[in-house]
Amino acid sequence: MSSHTRPWSSKLPSLHPLTLGTQNLGCDYDTTSQSVAVVREAMDAGVSLHTSHNYNNGQSLNILKLAFREAPSSIPPLIGKIYCYNAAQIRLDVEEILERLPIDSLPVGQLAKNDHREREIVEDIINEGPMFDALCELKDKGLVGHWTFEIFQKFGSDAQKALETFEEINRLSDDLSSSIDEIAIGTSQQSESTEEVAMMVDEAANKAEMISDEISEIAGSSTAAHETLTALSESPATDS
Repeated sequence: MSSHTRPWSSKLPSLHPLTLGTQNLGCDYDTTSQSVAVVREAMDAGVSLHTSHNYNNGQSLNILKLAFREAPSSIPPLIGKIYCYNAAQIRLDVEEILERLPIDSLPVGQLAKNDHREREIVEDIINEGPMFDALCELKDKGLVGHWTFEIFQKFGSDAQKALETFEEINRLSDDLSSSIDEIAIGTSQQSESTEEVAMMVDEAANKAEMISDEISEIAGSSTAAHETLTALSESPATDS
């Protein structure tokens, strides 16, 4: 079982109903300024963006970089296509997007393969293999907010199987968290009871010490009285 927690979320961040695909940004039939203008218009409208490090041989990311630098406060949710051939590829794709764009985290990582044969990644996720660990690691570090699949018809049943597995993992994680909380509460209550007993013992000890002091005082007074009586009895009688 992986040591990572909450590796998958069924809820994506708030996305615009429309998403602008950036595959053709920077093509020969558009100037750089025209492509940047298109992206800026989408940004101003809050439209989500979809990109990949290899779209148009990387030129699409260059266009996005220019647009993002012009309006850093208007960068919309970004979906990045991440190729899932192996764990190293997943990490490299995420790192390249983050290095080339002025962003610290990729809101959504879309797992994909050119041949659309995602059975390997699905099986890896179900069995919590190295690619699963890479997905968890990137999410735990805050480098990717959410993961999703690029789904085609023949891949639909596999994706559903993987998502059901993630839901079960999340359910078990919630159950474990609840159990840990219950144990913590019980331990806390036990600790409080132990502290109360300790306070009672201290209080009893203090009372015992006070009683002992009082007994000592009484004993001292009794001794003094006894000595006085003895002295009176031993002294010669005098006529009045």
